[in-house]
Amino acid sequence: MATRDARPQLAVHSDFGRLVAPLIPALRLHCYRLVGSLDDAEDMVQETLTRAWRHRGRVTDPGGMRPWLFRIATNACLDLLDRRRRRPATSVLDEGSWPEPIPDDWLESDRGDGDPAAILIRKEAIDLAFLTAVSALPPRPRAILILRDVLEWSASDVAEALDTSEAAVHSAVRRARRLIEDRAARPTLSTQHHEWAVARRYLDAWSRADMAGLADLLAADARMAMPPDPRHFEGRSAILAYFATILAEPAERRLQLRLTRANAAPAFVVLAPDAPNGATSRIGVKVLVVRDARIAEIRGYMRADLAERFELVDPDHVP
Repeated sequence: MATRDARPQLAVHSDFGRLVAPLIPALRLHCYRLVGSLDDAEDMVQETLTRAWRHRGRVTDPGGMRPWLFRIATNACLDLLDRRRRRPATSVLDEGSWPEPIPDDWLESDRGDGDPAAILIRKEAIDLAFLTAVSALPPRPRAILILRDVLEWSASDVAEALDTSEAAVHSAVRRARRLIEDRAARPTLSTQHHEWAVARRYLDAWSRADMAGLADLLAADARMAMPPDPRHFEGRSAILAYFATILAEPAERRLQLRLTRANAAPAFVVLAPDAPNGATSRIGVKVLVVRDARIAEIRGYMRADLAERFELVDPDHVP
């Protein structure tokens, strides 16, 4: 894997670098969709810039720079995913099974013009449930699906980028679409408002240690996991039993939640009290997966370094 070092600056301080610099946010988001990890996505951007710098004379037309870089990035990500597949799994929820959430600033290249249909397409392309379904695909079908359905490349361009045939691309896309069809419900603009309403109610119930309020928000078959904690909670009763152990703590020692945004949806930064004067430290990020105005999944990412990436938002200034 590429490491974070000064290699990209070799390109950035040059005419070549000035051409590629505006494309870096979109490249980072593309790599994230493929590898599901913020750190790995940043590494893959560095690897892409390094490979492109070595062969910078191959593209002389500025209009060809974007597809060329995305081709390099896709193949760099495939190399990483191939290395991952050869590693033994370390837990039931191994690192490749749940994509990490991304903060809003990663989506700057994906804003669009505010058209509702375009918003819906972009929302689907970074929805965690959709990306989780995509991550279950083998690496090459995953890349083909993202290039075709997210970047909207032609089958011939995808075939050229991945050194395969158009027929193979069409076949892979059909199979991939069937495999993810039942795994990820298509988001709608109305359900986005439901997500924020549920998140505000969850935040309020948590802050008041209101077990009945939390129970009302959970689907009967809801599930929860918080890697690297190996425990996996299945069903409303199991989740509530775990919550009861946390909320039974005195308020000054209880885990706190603060609202944030992840993948254009509501999420929480998890705070732990760490001093008698009321100071807290960030220990993780919690994401709710909402279906039919009920919480279907709670995904905890218990990493302080991940939590530090997210900006807190005011609950009174969200949809």
